Amino acid sequence: MGPFSWPPKNSEKRQAINKAFQELWVAGTMGAFFTAFARNLPGHFREFMWPPDWPYTIDRFTRYGYLLWFLAYFFISNFQNKQSKIVRGKDIFYDVLQSGGALVVAYVLGFVVPCESCTVRLAYGFTNGTIFVICLFSLILFHRGPHPSGVNPMRAAGLLISILSIGLTFAILPQTGSPSVKALLAFGGLLLLLLVLLAAYISIRVTKPARFWLIRKNTRVSASGEGERVDISSVSCKTWQLTLALTENMHQRSVDVTVQSSTDGEGWENDPGCSFPSQSVINDPKDQPLDLSQRADIKFLRARWTVNAPPAGAPVPAVDITFALQLRAEEGQ
Repeated sequence: MGPFSWPPKNSEKRQAINKAFQELWVAGTMGAFFTAFARNLPGHFREFMWPPDWPYTIDRFTRYGYLLWFLAYFFISNFQNKQSKIVRGKDIFYDVLQSGGALVVAYVLGFVVPCESCTVRLAYGFTNGTIFVICLFSLILFHRGPHPSGVNPMRAAGLLISILSIGLTFAILPQTGSPSVKALLAFGGLLLLLLVLLAAYISIRVTKPARFWLIRKNTRVSASGEGERVDISSVSCKTWQLTLALTENMHQRSVDVTVQSSTDGEGWENDPGCSFPSQSVINDPKDQPLDLSQRADIKFLRARWTVNAPPAGAPVPAVDITFALQLRAEEGQ
């Protein structure tokens, strides 16, 4: 048997390995949290007594709330991974990072080893720290990619709530011993916000079309140029509706906008792609379809614009004139 060699980049075999590795972490983590519910819930039900020990009871409900948050989050993560055809290096890094942190969360909350859990301060602090890392890295790694509108603001909101929770961990929770009921209720309220935010995030992810900017909103330009490349490899959609808008008059000039495609992010071609008619004055947004269904190898898109000189005899401005345009892509029906 010959020496081992890693499959070439973007080959079907390498993608299959990446996909299996991704599912090992994300689907496995979701299964671990579901098992935690099944193992611990019956025992904790048997602890019910009246009148309850309020600090213990509120703490227990809060820990189960965090467990529910992670279970629901990894459900939608696994759903998104199932929809994706391509697994990138940053996808694997992110999934290993969030899954590793979540598995430690299950331990510090007391759901891995029965009858053994960390202090309330450590448990809540590490749990919210993991939510902070998940929200932060999702913004860093995926904020420019195709996703439904509203996703990034929700990531940012989750980031802010987790920061507030981490701050309260050190401000109102004791290092040892039982915290007050008021302190525990404060964390319960913040947890409820996280659960509502996650429910809205899941709803948007499941029901809303993916969108992204090829030319960011109201981009100001004065000469020909090109936009940033957008990685669409992780999106199953291959039919897009492009909408171009010129938001300021161009003072006797006109602009031509073309969308180009690439298989590797380095070499670019106009086929498949699309071109818009020349624009010179503010008007209604112009739509063009972009069908990539016959080119599964296309992984990147970018926009190029060419600013045309004023026609012969037209007055030429004494100074360079900037204008604003934008180009948005939305998942087709």
